[in-house]
Amino acid sequence: VDRRVCLARRFRRTDDRVVSMFGLLYGLYTEAFRKNEYKFLILGVGGAGKTFVLESLKTKYSPTPGLRCKEIVPTVGLNLARLDGLVPNGTCLFWDLGGRHGLRGIWEKYYSECDGVLFVVATSDGDGSLDSKDSKDSSESFQASLEVLAEVVQVRSLAGAPVLVLVNDKNDKNESENVASKTLRLENVLASVSRKRATRVSRLNSDCSGVTWLVETAVGSERTRERLGIRAVTNT
Repeated sequence: VDRRVCLARRFRRTDDRVVSMFGLLYGLYTEAFRKNEYKFLILGVGGAGKTFVLESLKTKYSPTPGLRCKEIVPTVGLNLARLDGLVPNGTCLFWDLGGRHGLRGIWEKYYSECDGVLFVVATSDGDGSLDSKDSKDSSESFQASLEVLAEVVQVRSLAGAPVLVLVNDKNDKNESENVASKTLRLENVLASVSRKRATRVSRLNSDCSGVTWLVETAVGSERTRERLGIRAVTNT
């Protein structure tokens, strides 16, 4: 009887070691092939061109092309896109949040979970932009963009998140001097927080080339690593 008991205990210890080893190997496997999800907010006042940016990103990084400019309507609430190809072994989620004055209150609900901010600014004042065929009535002034940007970069729950400002000058009739002057004013706003976070001002183009910088900077940031680390612990 004692011999059978000893054998049973020995097999039980062996089974426990096998289960423990399997759990370890499974954990290593899932960690190696897990796709991290990086989250970005597309912000800006009404009619700045936010949805155009989102649809351009869809065209470049998803199998299904985004909407053409004439098909875009003003955002009420939010639009989103989940895109592969920007990050190896990862996916990027972009939220395009409505920018009209009455809709900006929802922004703060997304701050704590985002890894980076893409802020779109139209240099033209209220004469329509790339955001939609109806944007002429909903576009806000460049001064409003400056004020909102200054508020966003000071939000505590966005601490450490890189900020990319995309300058939309497509409808600016006084392109060269006007755009240069306004770009400088945007850079001055960002200078106040440049020691606390990575920032950049880039001209909006069809390739949205500045977005690559934003994603790469966010992926390597301490803020993003902490968010993913906390999530990994929560899921275990």
